[in-house]
Amino acid sequence: MSSLHFFLPRIFLLMSFLLFLAACQQSSSIPEGFYDYQKEKAESAAAELSFSPDLPEYVPMEVAFLVSDRYYLKDNENEALDISFYTQENDLLSIQFMKGDIDTGLVEAETVTIDDQLEGKYVDNSFAKILSWKRDGITYKMSYRENTLGVSQEQKTGVSKQDLVQVAHSFHS
Repeated sequence: MSSLHFFLPRIFLLMSFLLFLAACQQSSSIPEGFYDYQKEKAESAAAELSFSPDLPEYVPMEVAFLVSDRYYLKDNENEALDISFYTQENDLLSIQFMKGDIDTGLVEAETVTIDDQLEGKYVDNSFAKILSWKRDGITYKMSYRENTLGVSQEQKTGVSKQDLVQVAHSFHS
């Protein structure tokens, strides 16, 4: 009985320390200025697809809720998934995952480097900031639209091209 009293507090202390380390490791993997999101919901939506897209490790804004929609393009030839992330201020980050080579409609796009082996196309127009790329037969298209109605300058998130590129990099790292 006395050995149980000796080891039980130490086991509890060790378990607490290990849980603390695991929590620190998870939170440290998200760079400053980026946020976690409801990955389980996104993974569940992606699991319904006939292909397996990569998902981002983090997003460039604090997510209040997300909505997903699975559908088909071009007469049911190409399966697709939209995952839309919304902030409390109604900013929107939408990510489309499409099987195959699909025209993303980005005219006059700037070529950007996502990582050493991956380039994307970026457009910043008056409506949205859009970054698209293709990897392993899947087209990814990420669009960010900031709500400007009734939002003060302090409430704006200011998501940049580099922020989107960093999020795109997190899909495949």
